Formats: sequence, C-alpha cells, structure tokens
Amino acid sequence: MTENEAMIYGIKEHGKQKKGMAHLVHYLEGRELTQKQAIHAYCYHCSGYGQEEDCEIITCPLYPYAPYSSQRRIVRKKKGIVRASRISHSVLKSISGV
Repeated sequence: MTENEAMIYGIKEHGKQKKGMAHLVHYLEGRELTQKQAIHAYCYHCSGYGQEEDCEIITCPLYPYAPYSSQRRIVRKKKGIVRASRISHSVLKSISGV
C-alpha cells in the first residue's frame, strides 16, 4: 500500500464527512483540483481531517477563504480583488501591535 493509499484509507475510515474531504481524496488519487477545491482540501487536512469545528488560525493566509471559519467574511471589490474583512484586519493589528 502506498503512502497516498494509506492516507485515503485513513481519511475514509476516521475522517469526518465535511467540506474538503472528497477534494483531498481526489488530490491523493492524482486528480487535478481547482484553487477553491485545493483550499478546501488543505483546510480539511489542517483541521485534523475535519475534527476541528472552527478555524481560528487568523494568521493563516487562507483564513479569509477557509470553509471552517465562523468569521468567514470576504469583501469583493471591483476587478475581482478580494481582501479579508475588517474584523480579520483589526484582530491582526491587535496581535502585531501596529
């Protein structure tokens, strides 16, 4: 059994059925993912295969896009520019002291 096959088996046996699970399995099978699917797969992997209910890692660059963030807010501006919400920025400012 290869490492990827072992991971797929572990995910299917012990992972929670959440957004990103199927995308991670597809990636491990060698399929291509869209950017959004890759983010969901990464967040699923990072959250302990769906064990965490809420992503609270505000320093993660994917935090504004995380499917498990209770404060997930994305502000879309003209020309498709996306930035994190003011809530995330104010929290980051308080952490960095800026």
